Amino acid sequence: MELRVEIAGVEYRSTNRYQIVEQSGAVSTSTIDVRLDNAPPPVELSIIEIFDSSDTIFYAGIIQSIDFPEYSSAYETKIFHLTCVSLNCIFNNRLVSESYVDKYTHEIVEDLFDNYLLEEGLTKGTISIFTRKYNKYVSNRLKLSDVLSELGDAVGAIPIITPDRIFHFMEKTNFPVANAPTHIRALQKASNAQNLRTVQFLSGASEDTSLQIKSFIWTSGQTEIPLAYQVSSIVGITINATPVGVGIVGLDSGDATKTFLWKYGQQNIALNTTATVKPVTGDTVVCSYYGFYAIEIELKNDQLSSQIKALNGTSGKIEICNVDQTVTSLIDGEQAAADLLSINGEIEETVSLICHDASASSVLNTWSLSYPNLDIIGDYVIVERSISDFYGQFTVNVKLKNKGFSSRYGTIYQKNNKVINNLTVRTDDLVQRFNSFMDTFHMIDSWSLRDGGLICFPATGSDIIEPETLLGVFYPI
Repeated sequence: MELRVEIAGVEYRSTNRYQIVEQSGAVSTSTIDVRLDNAPPPVELSIIEIFDSSDTIFYAGIIQSIDFPEYSSAYETKIFHLTCVSLNCIFNNRLVSESYVDKYTHEIVEDLFDNYLLEEGLTKGTISIFTRKYNKYVSNRLKLSDVLSELGDAVGAIPIITPDRIFHFMEKTNFPVANAPTHIRALQKASNAQNLRTVQFLSGASEDTSLQIKSFIWTSGQTEIPLAYQVSSIVGITINATPVGVGIVGLDSGDATKTFLWKYGQQNIALNTTATVKPVTGDTVVCSYYGFYAIEIELKNDQLSSQIKALNGTSGKIEICNVDQTVTSLIDGEQAAADLLSINGEIEETVSLICHDASASSVLNTWSLSYPNLDIIGDYVIVERSISDFYGQFTVNVKLKNKGFSSRYGTIYQKNNKVINNLTVRTDDLVQRFNSFMDTFHMIDSWSLRDGGLICFPATGSDIIEPETLLGVFYPI
């Protein structure tokens, strides 16, 4: 079947050599051959759009690389082999520096669209409403793809850009529903309980403290301030009620104006031996700081445990521990653990089949399948499809799942940790973005005063001057 192809708005003829791949929640790579004929040679990074026989667009991507034809004579057909990536690649092009406090998942996604995706020529589509609320969510130069995946994985949502350049961030209840084609073959089901869990632990999380004040008398030979909690930030330190300089370990050690040195995560503050001002025995030292402490969260799915116990006679407990050092409050941690327990509380089923309908097989379409003899009954979501030509016939290999709708391969639950090899890679610092602009301002100032009960105003042409020199410049009216 010959497809209609447009590259940067110019129409090209395709051959029957193509493989168009689409995956939910991932950047997919496709290949297609086009004939040059009278059209100009295609250019890398151009948008490519592919239409079916009904002239409906079913794929859009960006050309990543081009294999030019090999010439042996002047009479050969000019065929270009194109490698393209799906529009989801736009997520990889942008770095996010944002901070959010007390925001729901959908509120964060709405803001990300406005700040990053709107200028990419996309239209805002469906953004599902979620109950997950972040006490604090910070992104410091993370890829937009990683941020959207992190937010989506926590609530079972998928970010996607459709061929008509519409951005969606949806959970299952908002996926489009389509009728499954009547002509289906090679139908097969696979199921596994590999990711099933009944007890969810979340460790590596931390809870921020309120403002802590440590007050003590400096003793002979003392070289540090011991604290009750690991340090998140320093408000200030005083010696006998006089503020002193505070610096960073390894950065300000040679600065004589910094009396004390601290480091994120340490439970003490060191005395700078090179400092000019130092406490002596008997001085009162007061340190004001914010700290944090480690927390571990445990949630259980007792109903699922009972079902498993009845099947195999064990305790029914399947315990999984995930490490997430980006969680900075107990509320966020409990919600994260609950989301993980919910998402992984059902046996995963995968259905594979072959059809010939490009419209009905769009990624994230939900099909209701009923094949009792094959134990395939229920709603399944298309997470991946591969379109190719099979002996002149338009063929679509489809994969559907009942859960776990992201089709990213080779990924595990791994958050962007705060500290790796003693280097802070993702801090809790709030990110402030600044915009600069230029404009012309026209300022008008007016003066008035009372003298002997009369209201006076400046005489025409008078300069604005200090009030005490107004005599002779103002006149009454």
